[in-house]
Amino acid sequence: MGGCAGPLCSETTNETGHPVLAAKDWCDKQHGPCKGTAHKVLHKNRTTPKGHDWDTFYVNAHCTFRGLKHSWGIGFTERGGSHGKWVKVSDAEHFYIKKVSC
Repeated sequence: MGGCAGPLCSETTNETGHPVLAAKDWCDKQHGPCKGTAHKVLHKNRTTPKGHDWDTFYVNAHCTFRGLKHSWGIGFTERGGSHGKWVKVSDAEHFYIKKVSC
């Protein structure tokens, strides 16, 4: 759980004024963070700790997060729906959250 090496770690960067909740360990059975795992709020222009694997971030209910997956520009859109949802960040992925609308 939560293991990675160097550039293979999963990371999330929040480039918006909307706080983003990230969690360290992902559990497939829960479709979200493992029970008891560390959580961290990412404020504007903050990134999950380098060299550590942070596997998921939360999209609030009735919100849409848009941005880039990796710095080279694979766009993403994640919608929280009516209940909110956790987004899995796989090893070696880096999500840059560029816009939040709620």
